[in-house]
Amino acid sequence: MFANLSGNLEAARQKAMASAAMAREHATGLGAIAANPANMQAIRARTTQNLGTLRNNAALGLTSAKSFAGQQLSKLAPAVDNTLSSLKTTVLTLVGNIRDSPTLQSVLAKWNELDAAVRAQLNNEIQAANVPYTKAGRKRTRRHKRKGRK
Repeated sequence: MFANLSGNLEAARQKAMASAAMAREHATGLGAIAANPANMQAIRARTTQNLGTLRNNAALGLTSAKSFAGQQLSKLAPAVDNTLSSLKTTVLTLVGNIRDSPTLQSVLAKWNELDAAVRAQLNNEIQAANVPYTKAGRKRTRRHKRKGRK
């Protein structure tokens, strides 16, 4: 059991050493590239070129998307306009028919009559509620005030 464990540890140590050596080689290589100004200039130029290409592709994609959306909207606009105008005509016709119907006129007359009756009754109740205190009410109020002072 211990032999197996020590073998695993040794394999892990060798793998770690190999990884460290590879990392040192990469670092050395990157240091050499960075130390050479011509390499850095080439890397910078390539990066700039790639970014420019990406920017141009994005701009072209956006332009084509705008163009496509504009074409679709221009195709759709007349249909929407026709639908809205026909809907408006239908609604105005319905409103006109309803407004001119004798049934509606009689319903409105009855509604106004009921409204006037309810308002009159409400005003009467408000006026009845606003009567001044009776003598007993005033005495009771004074008595409560006196009790509060004690």
